[in-house]
Amino acid sequence: MVLVSDKTSHSEEGRGVEIGRRSGETILLFTPDDEQVRETTRKHFGVSNFCDIIIFYKSSLGSPIVFFVELKGTDIGHAITQIESTVTAMMRRCTQLKSSSRLVAIIVSTASSPALIKVAQKRLSNTYQVTLYQRTLHKGAVSLREFV
Repeated sequence: MVLVSDKTSHSEEGRGVEIGRRSGETILLFTPDDEQVRETTRKHFGVSNFCDIIIFYKSSLGSPIVFFVELKGTDIGHAITQIESTVTAMMRRCTQLKSSSRLVAIIVSTASSPALIKVAQKRLSNTYQVTLYQRTLHKGAVSLREFV
C-alpha cells in the first residue's frame, strides 16, 4: 500500500475524488491498488481485489473517518467486490477500526445500478457499519467534504 505524501486528491480516467486540507486536519491518502505494490499488498492482506484509494481523515473537531474509494467505469458489481474485499481485509488487520472511526465507502462511476448498490449498502452496513455511497460522474471529482 502506497502512502501518497501530501496528496489530497486522486483521479483515474478523468474521474476522481478530492478533499482539500484545511487547518487542523490530517489527511493520509493510500493507493493499495497501485501497480507498483499491487501484488505485495494482495499477498500481505490475503485478498485479490482492492479499492483504488483509502483515505484516513481526522479533524481536530471530530472522530476519524476512513474512506474506501473505487473509481470505476460501468462495472458496478466489480466495484462493489473491490470495496467489500478491501473493507474485509482492513477489518481483519485493523481490529479497532470499526470502533474508533466512521467508515465510508464511495463508488465513483460512469454508470449506476441502484439495485446492486442497495444490496451492498445493507450488507456493508450490517457486517461492518460501513456506509456505502455511489456517485455517477463522467469527468471531474467528487468532493469528500460532502461526507465529512
